[in-house]
Amino acid sequence: MNKLQRIITHPYFSYLYVFVVVFCIIALLVLPQGHPLITCAVSIGLILFVVHRYRKYLLKNRD
Repeated sequence: MNKLQRIITHPYFSYLYVFVVVFCIIALLVLPQGHPLITCAVSIGLILFVVHRYRKYLLKNRD
């Protein structure tokens, strides 16, 4: 768990989050409805949203 917290609180994690959000938006706009990549992109985006909220919680409690 400690290793996961170090990965989540790493300064470059935000860049990964932005990349996945942009990827989700592009996948929704470009690919046809029902494409499996859309399902994968949206589910990964939702998971990263939860992880990002957890990251904010960790950073707030660390200080």
